[in-house]
Amino acid sequence: MNGKERKKVARELVEALGVTSAITTEQLCYRLCEVLGEWEKRPVKLAFIDVRPMGLSGCTWISKDDTGPMGIVVSPGPSWVYRLGVLLHEIAHRLLKHDAIVHTGEGPHLFGNLEPQAERLIAGRTDFTRKEEDDAERLATTLHKALFAWSATRSREPLPVSAPTALHRIAGSLE
Repeated sequence: MNGKERKKVARELVEALGVTSAITTEQLCYRLCEVLGEWEKRPVKLAFIDVRPMGLSGCTWISKDDTGPMGIVVSPGPSWVYRLGVLLHEIAHRLLKHDAIVHTGEGPHLFGNLEPQAERLIAGRTDFTRKEEDDAERLATTLHKALFAWSATRSREPLPVSAPTALHRIAGSLE
């Protein structure tokens, strides 16, 4: 996917969000999964589970059934911006039609305690090619930039007058 195509996908994603007021980064993560679910015509479940011990920051699970659920796991990480970046990378793999993890069992086990079978499944599916990883990262970066630009256009609720002066100073410097 070239730069022009990446920007087009980013514009379409931002438009599909359909959000008209300020939302938190956490809410944005869940809304992105709703949009992906609409595009993929299947439910998308998002879970924050630390998969870093397996050498991953995130992973995607897809049902073999064409309309079955998709699960995206993102490691909690240090901030919501970090989580958003990992989520966008996973979404980018889907938008680029890269192969995903396919679970052969009765349903996702990634949304509770990770079972040994799920751990083996995730750990065994880290074979995207360097080109696929690079392509996903480029698209994720383009999506991230578009979302940051979009968020700058959202109105924010003002801080209450009773908020500490230092907080008003910080908020003012970010506007």
